[in-house]
Amino acid sequence: MMRTKEHNKKISNALKGKTKSLSHRKNISKSAKKRMTIPENNPNYKGDKVGYIGIHIWLIKVYGLAKHCEKCLKVGKKKNNKWTIEWALRHGYVCERKRENFIKLCKSCHRKYDNTKEWRENISKSKRNKNKENKEENLNE
Repeated sequence: MMRTKEHNKKISNALKGKTKSLSHRKNISKSAKKRMTIPENNPNYKGDKVGYIGIHIWLIKVYGLAKHCEKCLKVGKKKNNKWTIEWALRHGYVCERKRENFIKLCKSCHRKYDNTKEWRENISKSKRNKNKENKEENLNE
């Protein structure tokens, strides 16, 4: 049965202000927890189409914070409310939900690792595009 927006609005207005019993709230919570424990059941789950931030959140959830740098073996610590060891995508690998595609690097090693000709070209392209967009916005104002 497909409900129209008007029908949904009527139901919503009819239920406004009515409180649910404690047992009903617990049942809702229980079913939501069951649904959310399996990532594929979560309505926000994107699978392999996940973005940069989503992959890093997944890495931290599944494998935890990176404790030490795999290159210089420096041990991580919290500095200015940020962790000093980061998850870095290995060269030549695709950004997907696979642990072997990532390595743990301290900020210094991560910058050195990423500082390639291709990376510098991409950064300069993005800066040029931002400058171009800013100029266009200023012209439109």
